[in-house]
Parts: sequence; structure tokens; C-alpha cells
Amino acid sequence: MFIPSSAPRVFAMPPGCEFAAEFVSGLKRRLEGQPPDAIARVEIYLNTRRTQRRIVDEFVNRGPGLLPDLRLVTDLAHDPRYALIPSAVSPLRRRLELAQLIKKLLEGDQRFSARATVFELAHSLADLMDEMRGEGVDPDDLRSLDLTHHSAHWEQSLRFIEIIERHWGKNAVPDTEARRRMVTERLISDWSSNPPDHPVIVAGSTGSRGTTQLLMRAVAQLPQGCLVLPCFDFDMPPEIWSELDDAMVAEDHPQFRFKSLANALKMQPGDVVPWNAEFQVNAARNRLVSLALRPAPVTDQWMTAGPKLRNVEAATEHLSLVEAPNSRIESVAIALLLRESAEKGESAALVTPDKTLARQVTAALLRWEIRPFDSTGDRLSQTSLGRFLRQIAEILGTASTAESLISLLKHPFAHSGDGRAHHSDLTSDLESELRRAAPVRDVADHIWDWSDRQNLSEFDSQWADWLCSCLEMIRDVGEDRLDILIDRHIEIAEAIAAGSDSSGPGALWDGNTGAAVQKAMTALRADAEAGGTYNPADYVALLSRFLSWQSVYHSHEAYPGIMIWGTIDCRMQRPDVVIAAGLNEAIWPALSPQDPWLNREMRKQIGLLLPERRTGLAAHDFQQAIAAPRVFLTRSVSDADAPTRPSRWIARLISLLAGIGERGEQALASMRNRGQQYVDFAERLDAADSLPSPATRPSPAPPGETRPKKLSVTEIRTLVTDPYAIYAKHVLKLRRLKPLHYTPEPMLRGTLIHSIFKSFIEEAMGSPESISSENLLEIAELALADAAIPRNASRMWLASIRRIADQFVENEILRQTDCRPCKFEHMGEIDFPELDFQLVAKADRIDSGDQSERAIYDYKTGKLPSKTLIKYVDKQIPLQTMMLELGGFGEDVCGDVHRAGYIRVCNETEESNVQRWEETSAGPKDLFHEAWVEFQMLIQHYRNCRHGYTSRNLPQRLTWGGDYDHLARFGEWDDSAEPVLERLE
Repeated sequence: MFIPSSAPRVFAMPPGCEFAAEFVSGLKRRLEGQPPDAIARVEIYLNTRRTQRRIVDEFVNRGPGLLPDLRLVTDLAHDPRYALIPSAVSPLRRRLELAQLIKKLLEGDQRFSARATVFELAHSLADLMDEMRGEGVDPDDLRSLDLTHHSAHWEQSLRFIEIIERHWGKNAVPDTEARRRMVTERLISDWSSNPPDHPVIVAGSTGSRGTTQLLMRAVAQLPQGCLVLPCFDFDMPPEIWSELDDAMVAEDHPQFRFKSLANALKMQPGDVVPWNAEFQVNAARNRLVSLALRPAPVTDQWMTAGPKLRNVEAATEHLSLVEAPNSRIESVAIALLLRESAEKGESAALVTPDKTLARQVTAALLRWEIRPFDSTGDRLSQTSLGRFLRQIAEILGTASTAESLISLLKHPFAHSGDGRAHHSDLTSDLESELRRAAPVRDVADHIWDWSDRQNLSEFDSQWADWLCSCLEMIRDVGEDRLDILIDRHIEIAEAIAAGSDSSGPGALWDGNTGAAVQKAMTALRADAEAGGTYNPADYVALLSRFLSWQSVYHSHEAYPGIMIWGTIDCRMQRPDVVIAAGLNEAIWPALSPQDPWLNREMRKQIGLLLPERRTGLAAHDFQQAIAAPRVFLTRSVSDADAPTRPSRWIARLISLLAGIGERGEQALASMRNRGQQYVDFAERLDAADSLPSPATRPSPAPPGETRPKKLSVTEIRTLVTDPYAIYAKHVLKLRRLKPLHYTPEPMLRGTLIHSIFKSFIEEAMGSPESISSENLLEIAELALADAAIPRNASRMWLASIRRIADQFVENEILRQTDCRPCKFEHMGEIDFPELDFQLVAKADRIDSGDQSERAIYDYKTGKLPSKTLIKYVDKQIPLQTMMLELGGFGEDVCGDVHRAGYIRVCNETEESNVQRWEETSAGPKDLFHEAWVEFQMLIQHYRNCRHGYTSRNLPQRLTWGGDYDHLARFGEWDDSAEPVLERLE
């Protein structure tokens, strides 16, 4: 097949070449005139399974005939021809073994307090082992490092790296990468003594891994061996190739791996021969991109080489730059491009490493019933079933919170057997109950109480029993052997999926995803014996990482010719239109992974790959993608309201074009104009899906009979600042639902601290000698311990009470010198017949003196209101004082109030008496009586049907967002908007 040669035989294809098709064409041409069975003797090593399928498709499309012997480079790890080499241990088992060793090493080490890091450390250490195996680095090489400037770091890392030494040596069980290296070395040894007489080809690989490059070097020097490289830059001058020798500055270049391979073969890149010399590519664009991607130290050559570029217009004629304002518009613009290609009958591929963007594009395409073929699949951890299993794992061994329980019950896989619809109804009823009772300390006990209080049907009672039994199973899980934890986890998942009226696992293992997850969990269970003991928190970290390793590919009928690819797919195929998307830094290319063991300099010394290797491979894929016949480069200018940085390759291309004169500037402007058309289309389409116009500031005016006839004194402030909230609460009868999860909100804190000081003062009324800070703290500790709040919040609140305890007791003794407490949280009411209205109030504390003297106090946990706020907005104390004097709290406490004010009881204690009398030129003025009159005028105003309840009427006095701001659609209008009166009949 090949002419004998003493030099290595290396072929390549330029960027923009459809590798699979051209490889098959070149192979068939070289076998012309030979017997039909000659092709069956050709042994071909490929880089991926997807490449193998694509080449098979090319042979099938060309008619009947024999296939060559197609193999994968990675399959050498399992080559049965070398059965004497010990079988490889699975990657999972090796990581579980390492995790056990690391766990023992970390015991007692305070620097590593989070045990959830154990499996992550084991995973990164296993990756380091794989890389050392692939690059032929021995643990002894680590000890030869020059650590002059890194001794402290290395002293910590060496303790962990010493763990891997026990997995080296002749008697050690090899892992997958080690066995692949051993098989490769044995194969090369066999070839050296008995070279194959048939053609051997390594095709489609860049040689980025040491073992792969070792195989490629051996194949290139076989009598009938050759390499066929993808996306080789034939336009790069020899002097630029020489700049790629230093990995520290050049490993992120797209052609670096080829230069490294050429050096290993003792050849020059200029010796590489085109596989198909007659293949026509867009030479002008390849020259432009080659210049743009030159190594950073020589980018000054743009100044001289840039103006000499020929055919800049031809290079960019079918190249467009789409710069969307955000990722949503970017996804819609891409969907429009794919739809346009579908209408024209063209093949089009979205190429991106960003799975989130790919999902957004898929969702946007569904509006036109276009379902693209997705070659990347979904990580099992991100599938619906994967999330269901992780949700259960996260609550193992805990008393489930209301939030986690309702979230789990609403999952599509929960109760996926019979009675799913009724289960959803009961879940909604339970959620309402838990929100009303929030916060709930023990969810299971509360469900039992709730079911006892309800008149439940037979199914409903069975449902409650099933739910509580599942919660008991979850709570009973503790630290145990990994295999037992997995069995319990699966048992619980199947019980929750089956539901209360079914047997079996429900729909848990149905479909492609169910089969893939079940297979993965079976594999995890098979290796679990190497895992030792795990607690539930460690198990969650293990499960999440394990499920993220594997993908599931969905079988659905895709729209012909519309595809979503990973970046590597562009090497093998060449559609009519390529959309290279997500071209922002940290996406394409992704951030370099952090290595906890070795820094760049250490890696360079011992011959390991630098972190920039991934960037170089991503650049190689970009160079192939941009060489397609028609290309759209897309990015979003901002993401989540934060500006983004364009991918370095986009930035280089823009800078080069902008710097080569008028020709480049015009070409760049044309690229942007073509892309902007699709951004404009996407914005118009997105605007059509949005609301036609923003809402106006509401001011509803309901009929008089529906307006509230009773308000509390605390609601009077709301009536002044946000009347719409009163309308929503009392006219529409809407109430704020309590959150399922605990939040340390001011209302709950205020309620608890009020009850603490109430209990303390009530106890002191019977025995004045009990007024002591010790008694106060004892009452506080008991009350906070009984409350269903997290320990960190109770400790924080107890600490704030401890800070003020002594001062509060001292002030309390002074307060009781002339008046003693007589009423706590005492309800009062007063009627206004002429207004058909009733004012109600709950006084936190009323004190009584020897005569008819009275004092009224309100406890505050936050900042005390200022005099201005009391005068114009917060009239709680003035109104309660007038109610007390007019008998609104009962005749037994009616009297003259000589002291009214606030007592602050959190973080710091202070007492603020509200000023009642003000000296004026006409004499003393009773401010409380004035507030009483103004209050009645306010009520009379809102009893008039012509006046509306305006949203956020006094926004500068709102201390936090209102509960009904979303109902008023605040945000579509701002506080400067004029209210729109709406009469409601």
C-alpha cells in the first residue's frame, strides 16, 4: 500500500476537511487495483467510538464491500491478545481504594475538616496516576523535583502522593491507563521483532496523551504504517513551528501536539504530506485563522504579515459574528439560524461545549417542532432520575425538612405507580398544612397529627402511612458499609417511586435513562466492597461525582440535518453550516482545572502535561470548526447581568482584522452586520413572546361593602405606606404563605423574643426577687430550645439576649418603682359607629400604678422608630394610648397614661418614651389626640368608594419589600409612576 521509506510516514488533512469522508476516499484510492479483500487486512486505530461509527457509515454509503479492521486506541487496555498482562481494575474501584487511604491519612488533620473532600481528593489523585502512567512518569521522578521555592507546598502534597506508590511495581494491580501503556509497550516490542506485513494506520488522533503518542511514533515507522492527522495547519511558516518547542508558552496553541509529535519522530512539520492532495479548502480563511492563532510571543508579526494577507474578503465572505446582548438572545438567534438551514435543506450543526446553551437552543427550536440530533447526551447526574436519586441521598440519615419533603414528593418519579393524580392533590394539601404550621420541628410527627385531624379516606390514610414509613426509612440510615448504603438508598428510592398503592419500583427504571442509571448503580454496587464505610454526607459526594461521569443518549426521531455537537465532532464531519457558540472565556475555552498536587513548573520538570493542554485541544477544535464552508461565531456580551470576555480566539481575530487596514475593518464590519441581523430577529421574536406592555401602578377602588371594616393598629401604618397591601389582604383575602424552609425572618424573631420577655416579666410579677439576668437567660434558653429553628439561629439570638440581660434587668427594676405590669399581649378594640369601623390592637405590656396611672409599652427587636416616623407614619403607640384611656382595653385597666413608649430587647436595650405634649404659641398640644383625629380622617378617606388603594403610596417609609409587590407587578413600573385608579364594581 505504501512505498518503502526509512523516514516516518505522516499524512495530514487541513482545517475544514471532512475527515471521515476524505480518509475513506484516500484509503480506497491507495488500494485501487488490489484484490477486494486487501482492505480487510488494513488495521486502523481511531481515537473515538464516534469516529469509528462515522467511518463505517462512509464505507456503507459507498456501496457493498469489506471493511478494514477498525480499532480504538483506548481499546488496547482490554486487548485479549495480551491475556497474560493482569486485567485492569475499574476506575471506580481504584478511586474507592484511594478514598479509604486518604480518609485514614486525614484523620486528626484539622486542615481537612470537611470529609466531603475525601472522594474529590481521591478522584484528582487517580487522575494524576492515570496521567503519570500515560506519560511514562514514575513516582521516583517526583522525588527528583527541584523544590527550592515550593518546599512547604510539596511537604503537604507528598503525604498524599506517597499513597500512589503502592499501586506501582510488578505486583501491583494495574488500572486502565496502566494496562493500556503495558499493552502498547508489548505491542511495540512485538512489532520491533516481527513487523506486520499489512498496513497499520493511526487516524484522527492528535497524540495529546503520552501512550497514544507512543503508539503513533511506532506506527509511523512501521514498513506499512502511517499516521493521518486531523486539522493540520499547512500554512504555518517553519519559523513559527520552531516557536512551539517550549510547552510553558506554547501548549495552548492548536498545533502544539503536532510539533511535539514531530520532535519525537525527529522530523520537521514541513515533512508532513497531505492525505488527499486534490482536496480543496478555503485557503484564504485558513491563512487568516493561522495568523490570528500564532503563539503569543510572536503576535507582533501581525504588523508585518497582516497587511500582506491576500483575499481577506474571500476569507470572511461566509464568516459571521453574532454578538448577542445575553445568552437568551444568543440561543434564540442560534435557533433561527438552524431553522433557516432546515428550510433551505442545508445541514447545520451547533458546536459548543456549553450544555446549558445547547438546552436553551433545543427548547427554542421546539416552537417550530424541530428536535435536533444531540451527540453529546446528558450527564446522568443532570437527568430527572439522577436528580431524584441525589435528592433522596441528600436527606439520608436526617429528619427531613418540610422543604426537602415537598420537593421530593413533587418530583415526577415520586409515587409514579398507581394513583399519581391523587398523590399530587394530597401533596398540595400537605404543603398548605406545613406552610400554615411552619416552622415544623418533626415533619413525620406532624404528618401523623395532620392525618389524625383530617377525615381521610382509605387511600388517604394509606398514603399517610406510606409517607411516614418512607421518612422513617430515611431517618434510620446512618454510617455504614458502602454496599449497605447503596442497597438502602435503592430500597428507599423504589419505595418512594412505587407509592402507597403499588408494588415494584414504579416508573423508576423505565426508558433509556432508567436503564442507564440502573446499570450505573449496579456497577457502583459491584465495586462497593472496596469503599469501606461511608456516612450519608460522604455518600452524596460519591454518588454525585459517579453519576456525572456517565452520559445517556436519548433515542428520538431527530430533524434531518440539524445537529448539536460537542467540539470534537467537528473533526470528523463537515456540515454546510457550523455555528460555533458560547465563544466566551471560561466557556470555550474552559478554565484550566486546578491541580491540588503539582504546579505548572513541577509538571514541566517531570514531563507531565500542563493545564493549558485542554486549552490547546479546544483551540484545535475551534480551528477546525471555523474552517467550515459557512460559519457563525456567536457569543453573549453579558451573562446574568455581568459583562463577559470574548474568547481569546475571537479577540485575536477581531484585533487582527481591525489592525490590517481598511480591508480588514470592512471585512469585520460585514461579519458583524451579518450577525446583527439574526440578533435583531431574535430580539423581535423574544419581544413578541413577552408581555405586550408593562403594567401600570395600580390603585384599585373596590365597592364600599367589600372594604375592610376592621384593622389593627399595626395595619394602620401599612394603610399609610402601602394601601394596596390592605386591599390585597382584606378585600382579595390573600395571605402570605409561610416558607417551607426556615428563614430567620424578623417576624419570627420578634415573636420568639416577645414570648421570652413576657414569660420573664410574668414570673417576676409573682416574685419580684426573681428579676435577675440568670432567670432571664434560663427562660430564653428553654424557649429557644423548644422552638423549631436551627441551632445556629437560636445561638445567635441567645447571644443577643445575653448581651442585654444585665442592662434590661437594671432598667426593669427602675420601671417597676411606680407601676407594676398587669397585662401582657392584651387584646383591645374600639368601635366607630359613624364610620362603620372597628380598630383592634394587642398591647405587648400594660403597667398599672397605685392610683389610676397607667403605662403602655411595645417591645421592639429592631430599630426604634424616630419622632418623625411616629408623627407621620407609625402611630401605633399614640393609637394604643388613646384606646387605653377610652376603655378599649377594658375598664379594669382604663386610666390616664403617664408613660408610653418602646423597649428595645435585642442586641442592645433602650427605652424610648413617645412625646405626647408639644408646646405651641396657643398652648400645649396633645399629639396623641391629634393622631387620633388624623386616624379617623384616614379611615373616612378609605371608606369613600372614589378613593383607591395605591400600591407603595409612601415607598420611602417602607422598610422592606411588601408581601404583595409581585401582585401589583412592581418592577414593571417604578415609584415615580402615577397611580391609575381602577373602579371595581
